[in-house]
Amino acid sequence: MKPKKTKEELIRELKKKIELTMDRNLHVVYYPCSVKLYDGRTLDCVYFIDKREYIDVWGDAPKSRHFVDVSEIESIHESKYRLPKEFAEKIYEKGQSFYSGVKFVLVMRDGKRLYYMTGGAIDFIELPEGYIINDIKDAIHSFDMPRDTDWDLFEKGYKNKKYYWCLAENL
Repeated sequence: MKPKKTKEELIRELKKKIELTMDRNLHVVYYPCSVKLYDGRTLDCVYFIDKREYIDVWGDAPKSRHFVDVSEIESIHESKYRLPKEFAEKIYEKGQSFYSGVKFVLVMRDGKRLYYMTGGAIDFIELPEGYIINDIKDAIHSFDMPRDTDWDLFEKGYKNKKYYWCLAENL
């Protein structure tokens, strides 16, 4: 059995491998990634965030959210479900479209528009079959949509993936 990495080693690995995403409205920094756990499982959608920042924004960790402890993590990797940083930050910059959520459109390279209605954390998204993250050409926040937009398209659209939080000290 391999010796467990220290928290400091994991944080160094995280910062070396994963580009951060900034949510300037909430004043927090996320590191959206995939992690392999010591028990062999892989969690494809994990937000690393500084514990103090998390508590400042959301208070104590509610039982309704999913968490993974940093001591359970063996290695850190890019997530195949991560919305590219440039598009995530473009959406975060505009803020929430409604209480605790965001509506946005992803424009694909083939011209198709995918409508999303998610919670406030938007970095991990589902895509329809046949599309990959690199097919995304642009992201449009609902605030930038024309008034005559069919808003029902968001209700019937796509969601974000189930994700976990990893609260790390001194991130």
